[in-house]
Amino acid sequence: ELACTEAGPFDFEVLNQLSEDAAEKAEILQDFMVQTRSDFANLKTMLEMQDIPASVRIAHRMNGASRMVGANELSAACMTVENSAQQGKLEGAGAVTAALERLVAYFADVSSTNKVKK
Repeated sequence: ELACTEAGPFDFEVLNQLSEDAAEKAEILQDFMVQTRSDFANLKTMLEMQDIPASVRIAHRMNGASRMVGANELSAACMTVENSAQQGKLEGAGAVTAALERLVAYFADVSSTNKVKK
Protein backbone atom coordinates (compact mmCIF):
# COMPACT_ATOMS: atom_id res chain seq x y z
CA GLU A 1 0.00 0.00 0.00
CA LEU A 2 1.31 3.43 -0.93
CA ALA A 3 1.02 6.45 1.29
CA CYS A 4 2.08 10.06 1.11
CA THR A 5 5.01 10.93 3.28
CA GLU A 6 4.47 13.53 5.99
CA ALA A 7 5.94 16.10 3.61
CA GLY A 8 3.46 15.10 0.91
CA PRO A 9 3.89 13.21 -2.34
CA PHE A 10 6.86 15.35 -3.36
CA ASP A 11 10.28 15.97 -1.81
CA PHE A 12 11.54 19.43 -2.71
CA GLU A 13 14.99 18.62 -1.30
CA VAL A 14 15.56 16.27 -4.24
CA LEU A 15 14.56 19.02 -6.69
CA ASN A 16 16.73 21.54 -4.84
CA GLN A 17 19.73 19.28 -5.48
CA LEU A 18 19.11 19.61 -9.23
CA SER A 19 19.00 23.40 -9.20
CA GLU A 20 18.92 26.37 -6.86
CA ASP A 21 17.23 28.62 -9.42
CA ALA A 22 13.45 28.92 -8.91
CA ALA A 23 12.73 29.47 -12.60
CA GLU A 24 14.81 26.46 -13.57
CA LYS A 25 13.07 24.31 -10.96
CA ALA A 26 9.67 25.40 -12.30
CA GLU A 27 10.79 24.48 -15.83
CA ILE A 28 12.05 21.07 -14.66
CA LEU A 29 8.71 20.39 -12.97
CA GLN A 30 6.71 21.56 -15.97
CA ASP A 31 8.75 19.33 -18.32
CA PHE A 32 8.43 16.44 -15.88
CA MET A 33 4.64 16.77 -15.64
CA VAL A 34 4.18 17.05 -19.43
CA GLN A 35 6.30 13.93 -20.01
CA THR A 36 4.70 12.07 -17.11
CA ARG A 37 1.17 12.68 -18.38
CA SER A 38 2.21 11.47 -21.84
CA ASP A 39 3.97 8.41 -20.42
CA PHE A 40 1.00 7.62 -18.19
CA ALA A 41 -1.43 7.71 -21.12
CA ASN A 42 0.88 5.33 -22.99
CA LEU A 43 1.26 3.09 -19.94
CA LYS A 44 -2.50 2.75 -19.54
CA THR A 45 -2.81 1.85 -23.22
CA MET A 46 -0.02 -0.74 -23.04
CA LEU A 47 -1.52 -2.29 -19.91
CA GLU A 48 -4.92 -2.51 -21.63
CA MET A 49 -3.27 -4.07 -24.70
CA GLN A 50 -1.41 -6.48 -22.39
CA ASP A 51 1.93 -5.42 -23.88
CA ILE A 52 4.27 -6.53 -21.11
CA PRO A 53 7.60 -5.30 -22.57
CA ALA A 54 6.21 -1.83 -23.32
CA SER A 55 4.51 -1.65 -19.90
CA VAL A 56 7.78 -2.52 -18.15
CA ARG A 57 9.72 0.02 -20.23
CA ILE A 58 7.27 2.89 -19.65
CA ALA A 59 6.84 2.17 -15.93
CA HIS A 60 10.63 2.01 -15.56
CA ARG A 61 11.06 5.37 -17.32
CA MET A 62 8.34 6.96 -15.17
CA ASN A 63 9.88 5.50 -12.01
CA GLY A 64 13.32 6.92 -12.80
CA ALA A 65 12.05 10.35 -13.81
CA SER A 66 9.82 10.56 -10.74
CA ARG A 67 12.64 9.59 -8.40
CA MET A 68 15.02 12.05 -10.06
CA VAL A 69 12.78 15.08 -9.33
CA GLY A 70 11.46 13.96 -5.92
CA ALA A 71 8.03 12.56 -6.82
CA ASN A 72 8.57 9.64 -4.45
CA GLU A 73 5.00 8.36 -4.19
CA LEU A 74 4.62 8.27 -7.98
CA SER A 75 8.02 6.59 -8.25
CA ALA A 76 6.95 3.85 -5.83
CA ALA A 77 3.68 3.29 -7.71
CA CYS A 78 5.55 3.02 -11.02
CA MET A 79 8.04 0.61 -9.48
CA THR A 80 5.14 -1.59 -8.37
CA VAL A 81 3.69 -1.60 -11.90
CA GLU A 82 7.11 -2.35 -13.36
CA ASN A 83 7.74 -5.25 -10.97
CA SER A 84 4.23 -6.65 -11.51
CA ALA A 85 4.60 -6.45 -15.29
CA GLN A 86 7.96 -8.23 -15.12
CA GLN A 87 6.09 -11.06 -13.38
CA GLY A 88 3.44 -11.07 -16.11
CA LYS A 89 0.80 -9.26 -14.05
CA LEU A 90 -0.57 -6.21 -15.81
CA GLU A 91 -2.02 -4.26 -12.93
CA GLY A 92 -1.34 -1.23 -10.81
CA ALA A 93 -2.53 1.55 -13.10
CA GLY A 94 -4.99 2.59 -10.38
CA ALA A 95 -2.16 3.23 -7.90
CA VAL A 96 -0.26 5.26 -10.50
CA THR A 97 -3.43 7.22 -11.31
CA ALA A 98 -4.00 7.98 -7.62
CA ALA A 99 -0.36 9.00 -7.06
CA LEU A 100 -0.38 11.23 -10.14
CA GLU A 101 -3.64 12.89 -9.07
CA ARG A 102 -2.23 13.54 -5.57
CA LEU A 103 0.93 14.99 -7.11
CA VAL A 104 -1.06 17.34 -9.37
CA ALA A 105 -3.23 18.43 -6.42
CA TYR A 106 -0.13 18.89 -4.27
CA PHE A 107 1.53 21.13 -6.88
CA ALA A 108 -1.68 23.16 -7.23
CA ASP A 109 -1.77 23.64 -3.45
CA VAL A 110 1.93 24.47 -3.24
CA SER A 111 1.76 27.02 -6.05
CA SER A 112 -1.33 28.63 -4.54
CA THR A 113 0.44 29.00 -1.19
CA ASN A 114 3.66 30.01 -2.95
CA LYS A 115 5.88 27.41 -1.24
CA VAL A 116 7.70 26.70 -4.52
CA LYS A 117 10.00 29.70 -4.04
CA LYS A 118 11.85 28.05 -1.14
